[in-house]
Amino acid sequence: MFRTILLSSAILALAPAVQASEQTPFQAAISVNTQAIADQSSATTELANIERQARDACRYESESVLATQVDQSCVSDLMSQVVSSVENAELSTAFSRSAHFTPATVNGSVLASAS
Repeated sequence: MFRTILLSSAILALAPAVQASEQTPFQAAISVNTQAIADQSSATTELANIERQARDACRYESESVLATQVDQSCVSDLMSQVVSSVENAELSTAFSRSAHFTPATVNGSVLASAS
């Protein structure tokens, strides 16, 4: 079963260096195949799918560069929100081992790194 999660990110930095104080709210729809998550291998595969969708949602065009860029903090925030809302232990463990994980409060609880 595919589950589409609509997330509202509080802020998105449009240009990290030049316009760091300018931010805009946005929404992103991320699809997660929760039935495909059976073990760490499948959770890692699904996490890569979530990351791809988050990167697409967090792209922006910079006035100083002729290419689109990706706001990495936006990607990490969206991934954290998706993992938190799916509430799957395997996916949470895969996320805690990813480069996007930082110990932070998510929905009132502190995510802990898996050992």
